[in-house]
Amino acid sequence: MMRTDKIRRGLAQGRLGVIALLAASITGCAAASVVLGAVGLFAGLGGLGLGLMIGMATLPFWVGGLFLVGGPVWAVLHWARRRDRLTAVVVGSGVAAVATPFTLWAFATGLSFTVDPNAVGIVLLSALPAAVGGAAAGFTACRLAYDDGQVR
Repeated sequence: MMRTDKIRRGLAQGRLGVIALLAASITGCAAASVVLGAVGLFAGLGGLGLGLMIGMATLPFWVGGLFLVGGPVWAVLHWARRRDRLTAVVVGSGVAAVATPFTLWAFATGLSFTVDPNAVGIVLLSALPAAVGGAAAGFTACRLAYDDGQVR
C-alpha cells in the first residue's frame, strides 16, 4: 500500500512538472513576443506586428528548449534544494540568454558555426528577448511547482 502511494505521488509530481514546463513555455514565448513587438515598434506599426509574429513563431522552440534544457536544469536546481523564485528567474534568464543566440547561430550557419560579421549583431540581440522570456518562464515554473507546497 505504501509503495502505491509513493508511485501515485511521483506520477502527480511528474504531471505537475510537465504542466509547469508547458505553462513556462507559453509565458516565455509571450514575454519574448512583447519584447520583440516593442523593439519592432521603433520601425512603426508594421514592425510591431512583425515582432509579435516572430515572437509567436518561437513557441515550438520554447517548448523544446524548456523540455530539453530547462527540465534538466530544473532537476539539478531541485536536487540542490535551490527552489526559490529568485534562483528560478536568474537561472531561467541566463540559460535562455545563452541558448537562444547559440540556437540561432546553429540555424543561421547550417550547423557549421562559422562567424558571419553581418549576422553577429542580430544573433546577439536575440539574447534580450530570450532573457526576458527565460526569466518569465523560470518564475512561472517555480510558481506552479513550489507555491502552495505542491512539490518539495
